[in-house]
Amino acid sequence: MVEQAATTSPVRRWSPGLAVKVVLSLVLVVAIFWYLLKGIDLGQVRAEITSMTWLELATLTAIALWNLMTYAFVWMSVTPGLSFWRAMTMTQSTTAVANTVPVVGAPIGVGMTYGSAASGWPSGSGCWQAGPPPGCCGWLVAGR
Repeated sequence: MVEQAATTSPVRRWSPGLAVKVVLSLVLVVAIFWYLLKGIDLGQVRAEITSMTWLELATLTAIALWNLMTYAFVWMSVTPGLSFWRAMTMTQSTTAVANTVPVVGAPIGVGMTYGSAASGWPSGSGCWQAGPPPGCCGWLVAGR
């Protein structure tokens, strides 16, 4: 009879550092939504959406999804071994921060991109060997 070694996963305990991260994340989410929604009349938005035909809604949805997916395709083409969902997660999270945080959003987004790349891609996969990722220094060139 073969004995199987008991595999135990480490129990994640709440620490002050983890609590601070959770609180800061929640504050950031609330700040983003407050900033984005403060000048929008949601009743008017609802009226416009409900007045659209099913074809208009389907077309708008397809265009929005294609727009989001194109960012992942760029990252997948320049980063060997990067999966579609990993690229989507990275582009959406870093873009949200870069576009929302005033003044220092772009550099924070670049740092998040490199942090995301360093945290999970297998070594030797070729990531980042071709140079900086697309658009990571655009904010320097554009003077933003």
